[in-house]
Amino acid sequence: MLKHVVFAEPDNQAARALQADALEQLGYQAESGPWRGFYLTGAQELRNGLPTGKRSSTVSPDAIRAMTPEMVLDFLAMHLNGPKADGKTLRFNWVQPENGQIYALSLENSVLLYKKVSDKNAPEKNALVTELRLAKTALAAVAAGQLSLAELIAENADVISGDKDKVLEFFSLLDSFPLMFPIMTRF
Repeated sequence: MLKHVVFAEPDNQAARALQADALEQLGYQAESGPWRGFYLTGAQELRNGLPTGKRSSTVSPDAIRAMTPEMVLDFLAMHLNGPKADGKTLRFNWVQPENGQIYALSLENSVLLYKKVSDKNAPEKNALVTELRLAKTALAAVAAGQLSLAELIAENADVISGDKDKVLEFFSLLDSFPLMFPIMTRF
């Protein structure tokens, strides 16, 4: 019952304290490690608010380096904000400078699709941007918000051939997710 009171009135300190006490007791009695963690994390949030540790991204540089090119593109697709992308159609080719592999990317109906171009001499013909030439780690870091595409373009004008604004528009459609979020109260 208390969860409804706290959710409806997040500033009600008496209800928060009472629910935190109940969650703490459930945590102490839980036999399952994950459930114990859920209960005690909820109690801590109700008493102290969200942790305020500073961290810039939800993905580490090591995780980015370990990603395959397909994982990087799936990472991009996962961060795409569908409502912001509604009605937009963008196509471009991503060329990996490390090995020359080309992927044709297409944004349509708020969905990012990609395909590996088997013949490296036949990239996507309908691409609005001829190519985005960016290393896999740099592309993932831009998607994670760790690097700025505008800064990469300023450092190396050859990163994009074609309409730079379309690529910048695509990256403006990506969301960054907060590291910490409330589990016991609403946003």
